[in-house]
Amino acid sequence: MTPAQPTRRDILRLGGAAAAAALLAPLLRATAAGWKKVPIGTQLWCVRKQLEGDIPGTLKALGAMGYEAVELENAFGKSGAEWRTHLDAAGLKACGFHHTLAELQGEQDGVKHLL
Repeated sequence: MTPAQPTRRDILRLGGAAAAAALLAPLLRATAAGWKKVPIGTQLWCVRKQLEGDIPGTLKALGAMGYEAVELENAFGKSGAEWRTHLDAAGLKACGFHHTLAELQGEQDGVKHLL
């Protein structure tokens, strides 16, 4: 089977799209420069095995990789203040935490200190 030859309409359509892209590119670049930067983050569930043995080292490695935020999934028995210390040292922000409603309403695992 041989490829179909482009029609005159195909050529005009492609040329129009190229011209529109060339005209809009500077406008899109200027608009994107004014956008708010969205931090790149990851879930700590992805590195849960590494966190079990070395919380500060794992967080520092994530920060060195370029991550700016993390979603905590397990407190590992640490208080909110301890997590804040580790996150600050690694230059990371917390963007979420997995907990049940019962945990958030009580004092289980030091969760109340995270709020």
